[in-house]
Amino acid sequence: MAEQIFLFVGRNTPADAALQVVESGMYACIYLDRYDDEPACAEQLLDYCRRNRYRVSGDYICEVMTGFTVFDCDPSSMFLRLQVPVAFTR
Repeated sequence: MAEQIFLFVGRNTPADAALQVVESGMYACIYLDRYDDEPACAEQLLDYCRRNRYRVSGDYICEVMTGFTVFDCDPSSMFLRLQVPVAFTR
């Protein structure tokens, strides 16, 4: 049986929220600190996979790691992880 990772949104998550299990495996990841940079960084991640001959084997995931803006007035300032499951090609 494959190891599973459960994502919990937080203390205020509605009881009927649609939570999804993310399977363990090999992921190509990139981290960024501005939400507005997501499209460009997603392109960089895909380009990295192509250059290294990785086969994208599942859905793209954008995970908000923090959205804490106490010291920064910019509402788009957050720490994100973009990831895609990959497999090696020959």
